[in-house]
Amino acid sequence: MSLRRNIVSATAMTAMALAANVPALAQNAPAALVIGNGNYENYADLRSSAEDAERIASQLIANGYDVNLLMDAGADDMRRALSAFMATGDAPEHRMFFYAGHSTNVDGLEFLVPTDAAVATGLDLSYNFISLDAVKAQMNRDATPDFVVLDTGYRHFADNELASVLPGVTVSDRPATPTSDDDTLTILAVQPGTTNISQANRRNVFADVLANRLSREDQEASAFFDTVAKRVAAQSNGRQEPYVSGDFSAAVVLNQTTEPVPAPAGPTPREERLWALIAGSSDVQDYQDYLAFFPEGYYANDAKAIIAVLTEPEPAPTPEPPTYAIDPINKPFYIIRLSNIRSGPSTDFERLARLPENTLVNNLGRVEGTRWYQILMPDNRVGFVYDTLVSPWDGSELQAWAIAQNEATVEAFEDYLRAHPQGPNAEAAKNNIIILKEQAYQDALATYSVRPISQEVVIVRLANVRALPTTQSDVVTTLEGGTRLTATGDVRGLTWTRLDYNGTPAFIYDTLIVPYEGSVYEAWAEAVEQDTVLGYIRFRSRFSGSQFDTEALASIQALQVSQNQGFTPIGEQYVITRKSNVFAEPNGKSDKVKLVEAGDVYEALRMTQNERWIELRISRGQVAYIRAVRAEPYEGSVFEAWSLAEAEGSLVAYRAFRDDFPGSAFDDAAVAAIDDLLANQNTIQPINENIVIPSRALVYVQPDTNGPRLGVLPDNSVVVATGQGGSPAFYRINTTSGEGYVLSTDAVLYAGSEREAWDNARRSNTVEALNAYLTAHPNGRWLQEAIQLRQSLTPQAQGYQFNLGGLNIRLVPGS
Repeated sequence: MSLRRNIVSATAMTAMALAANVPALAQNAPAALVIGNGNYENYADLRSSAEDAERIASQLIANGYDVNLLMDAGADDMRRALSAFMATGDAPEHRMFFYAGHSTNVDGLEFLVPTDAAVATGLDLSYNFISLDAVKAQMNRDATPDFVVLDTGYRHFADNELASVLPGVTVSDRPATPTSDDDTLTILAVQPGTTNISQANRRNVFADVLANRLSREDQEASAFFDTVAKRVAAQSNGRQEPYVSGDFSAAVVLNQTTEPVPAPAGPTPREERLWALIAGSSDVQDYQDYLAFFPEGYYANDAKAIIAVLTEPEPAPTPEPPTYAIDPINKPFYIIRLSNIRSGPSTDFERLARLPENTLVNNLGRVEGTRWYQILMPDNRVGFVYDTLVSPWDGSELQAWAIAQNEATVEAFEDYLRAHPQGPNAEAAKNNIIILKEQAYQDALATYSVRPISQEVVIVRLANVRALPTTQSDVVTTLEGGTRLTATGDVRGLTWTRLDYNGTPAFIYDTLIVPYEGSVYEAWAEAVEQDTVLGYIRFRSRFSGSQFDTEALASIQALQVSQNQGFTPIGEQYVITRKSNVFAEPNGKSDKVKLVEAGDVYEALRMTQNERWIELRISRGQVAYIRAVRAEPYEGSVFEAWSLAEAEGSLVAYRAFRDDFPGSAFDDAAVAAIDDLLANQNTIQPINENIVIPSRALVYVQPDTNGPRLGVLPDNSVVVATGQGGSPAFYRINTTSGEGYVLSTDAVLYAGSEREAWDNARRSNTVEALNAYLTAHPNGRWLQEAIQLRQSLTPQAQGYQFNLGGLNIRLVPGS
């Protein structure tokens, strides 16, 4: 299988930016590495990953990033790109790492899956996968703010292969909770432990929202990603909720548009003369006078640097490290949650480290008269931590889990669950027990020799079916007499038979089954199928005194009575519930008229008084008879409900059908129809968002520009959109003329729009609010109205006032 690889270098990306009329990159421009892995050699492909990565990379280029884009990258390509991305040199303003593809979660540690990843042994986890923790550790070596954006959480089955070679380890294709720190913000397309819906729907909601929001200017980073998460949750109706890590404290503005003040080309003659006069002076006032005349002058930075040196205070003498009286403890403790470790027993002391949850430390003792412990950290440094942030290791849930993991036996994990049934690792313990028991079962099963057979058998009485051919084995299920199964093997040397129980091998003692062919069960089924007096008499003669004897006698008597009784009228539509013959008379011995299929609907005229036969009108002027157990009233039946659901063809109809008739014969078809509707790009997905029409827009009756029109919306209308989707994309809206559709390109979301900013400014009716609007939209649609309203609020200070060369200048509109 060939891989589609396309690595776009930073140089090539710069050329693309110039072709798109993007300004040249600054020396310290933000840097981005974008990886889109979709074409996998050994795991499930992801249809939209490449397209999503290209969209994100293009938008980042437009925003002025130095971008490196990798498509369908193998492990070596990813490692080289990551190494180059984090290499030392001129530090970028910030770094952004975007990854769309598979990942796997191993005991809470996240690994990215290259396109050539494969699993044969436990060592492959390190060699063939990329550790996210290792990537973030490299990022944290410097103070550059970092953003890690992961569009993962897709099903791929690498977790199954890893679990088989890493016994006792919890492996999942659902993302783990990332660690939090103050200079790296981690964003997941889904909440930890959940599955991404995007690839199944062929529309990546997360990538759509992220690319759209990245195009906006001057966005504070933390607030930006919080908004992305909320938008994704809203547009997916809560089915997908992104995760944004906490504790990020770096001040980063994305897509910043503020132009830097250009450095002067050289000093003016006047500035040069003044600088020559003060050069070498040790008087701070000289440089302050220079800056008063030339605040942005050629030598301004030099003047500021000299002032800083001249005004720097004498360094204070290094104090002797304080000593504290310690009540000794000297026992292991662990960190309860992310905690600051201080150089002394107070928050006034500097922070030495931030230890994550569950870090094991040695508690040296309590500082006398305080609530602070002195601890020895894993790197052998001594620090201080507040007492509510640590807990004793001995007897803790964490210790119990460590013991269970170390022993890695069913008994050890069961001991953990007995002590901590609701512990944070309870689910992992249960999963480990299941895996270990399955492993033990497979090992035990391999010790038995089974001769393959294939024969239909029947259970003769209530019987236990077991996992292994021994009465000491677990009971898989208990089956009633008369249950038919397929025998697939004979255990050599033992009186046990292997059965196929719902696709799983199971075992039963030989005396509890008989071959179905020639048995009383087969004969009874044939007698019921014929449903004649003679058939039941022959059954009783052949199997006298059988368990079906009483029922056979009752059937004979009912048939004899029916010959002398009339019919009960019905007069309504009946539906055939299974493929059956219909007969010329209410008797299975009479001539067969035709074969009817399940779902066929006929008018039911009458029913025999013994309620065994129904008279159907099968054509004009012709009637026939069917056994009553093979037809039912059409009204209210699963067949009618399915027909109505198909006719409506909506998600609501199919979901209501599944709720009303769970597990019906049409359930698979209903699931397939729901999946098709969700995957169909033309499906209008429900939303509830205000939208703005910047310029007048046509309203269509259907999401089709070639269809009839409902009307026109005027400029700057604000309406509620109740749905979005289609190709091309439309918003669904409610108008006075009914439900209509407007092109998405003719509208913008009200939230974050200029219209929202203007509405807020008008409602506030304050100078501050109007200034905020004018700052955000200096050439906005309501510029004149905003200026006039501000002037009416401050008539004594009309116009703009500023200082030019020592003169106060006021510009008044109209001057």
